[in-house]
Amino acid sequence: MTTALMRLDRSLLLLAGRDARKFLQGLTTNDVLRLAADDGAAGADAPRCVYTGLNNAKGRVLFEAFVWGAGAGGDLLLDCDAAARDGLEAHLTQFRLRSKVEVSDVSERFAVASVLQGGGGAAAAVAERDVLASAVDPRCAAMGRRLLLDAESPLCADVGDAAPYRLKRTTLGLAEGVAEIPPTEFFPAELGLDYSNGISYEKGCYLGQELTARTHFQGLVRKRVMPCHVSPSRGPPEDASRLIFPVDAQGERRESGRLLHDGTGTEGVGLASLRLDRALDPGVQLLTSCGRQVQPYLPVWWALAGKDVDVDHVLGQ
Repeated sequence: MTTALMRLDRSLLLLAGRDARKFLQGLTTNDVLRLAADDGAAGADAPRCVYTGLNNAKGRVLFEAFVWGAGAGGDLLLDCDAAARDGLEAHLTQFRLRSKVEVSDVSERFAVASVLQGGGGAAAAVAERDVLASAVDPRCAAMGRRLLLDAESPLCADVGDAAPYRLKRTTLGLAEGVAEIPPTEFFPAELGLDYSNGISYEKGCYLGQELTARTHFQGLVRKRVMPCHVSPSRGPPEDASRLIFPVDAQGERRESGRLLHDGTGTEGVGLASLRLDRALDPGVQLLTSCGRQVQPYLPVWWALAGKDVDVDHVLGQ
């Protein structure tokens, strides 16, 4: 049966205890204290879900996650990439110390699903059915709604393939999971967390905050993850093919970034981490070391959201 509901490959960690929010507030780039609680303590306009990063002490991203308010006691659910679950749980446990908070894996009790925009009446009907929580994807409204389900719910047996979700996410330039975001490789702004509502510049101190704030206030972002069109591969996969070199008029090559996703399974649309000065130079052709052409573009939603981008390079999708 075709359905607008897509179950995602995510795990869920529960942070329970009176210090849960204060504890996570000191580890994440976003402000989790403003999340809604069942008792309404955070206010009627409080979000049900926020997107965030968790940094190391040097300000590099270890994990990305969605955080949901869970219960009247201030408990939280972390919705993370399934492959990142063990590492994220260990990271949280490392910093727990004397905080009154317990970290537990509840992936068998809950499931995460998505309903994209454009689903018409079917999407609206799914969003209104019996779910534990529902929120517009906090990264970008074009990603539709994110749903938190009981794993035993009949809804989980009535889900479609997540390929449309992956295609939409990639087309919008949103990297996700450890396969695309290797731990410690990127600063938050390089991943676009500043564009996708994943950073609060008004909250107090947190792990890795100093460099994150400095990058923002001094405007020092020199590379970003961007969507790109990638030509088909003519040979077996090679790690070297993920390096991107610009070829200028003199035929010289300099490494300018790397592919994070090569477009397989997403209609040739991939993700690349690129130096902006070279990626947006119309006189430069980007090639992998194996000769695959890479054509980056700036997502339309960056400009629509008022981001500081060169609209002449917004090609659309």
